[in-house]
Amino acid sequence: MNPLDRLLNELEAALVTHGLYTPQRPAPEAFNSTQPFFYDTMSFPCWLQYVFIEKMRLVIQAQGPLPKPCNIAEMGQMYGVQAHFPSELVAVLQQIDDCINRS
Repeated sequence: MNPLDRLLNELEAALVTHGLYTPQRPAPEAFNSTQPFFYDTMSFPCWLQYVFIEKMRLVIQAQGPLPKPCNIAEMGQMYGVQAHFPSELVAVLQQIDDCINRS
């Protein structure tokens, strides 16, 4: 298994463990946001689940170039100041950043 794919699975599992997993996909119009991280249409954990993880898995499957630099952990830290976002999730995001940025 690709190391990045393993980390994405770990992130998804941590979202579930911490009660931040959203089982229902957002409405299609929520994906039309032009704001960073779709902050005007969905929460950061929801964006991670339905935008970031899904797009990264598509890139991995297509063996496409990874988006660099990746600094998603920084957003997790900022979100954590305003909402309940466990440090465990920020740590996984940092591992994802490190994996992408060194590839």
